[in-house]
Amino acid sequence: MMTDKEELLPTYGDLMSLQDFIRYCKEGYFIDYDGIGFYSDGRVFWRDLVARPSDMVEDKVKNGPNFRYVIWFNK
Repeated sequence: MMTDKEELLPTYGDLMSLQDFIRYCKEGYFIDYDGIGFYSDGRVFWRDLVARPSDMVEDKVKNGPNFRYVIWFNK
């Protein structure tokens, strides 16, 4: 059963592992102004769990079995 803030992954956007997203953010490939990311389990993502590049750089990362991926949407 899905919650109201949970959505199936769309066919657009870039799905990547959380580890890759953290590395890309720390290397400067993604910044907060480029778009928006959301935590994902690879099947769904949560609109209320934003994965901000600045948080990744500052090691403010959500951990857990459901947070193995990030789906990124460019502006």
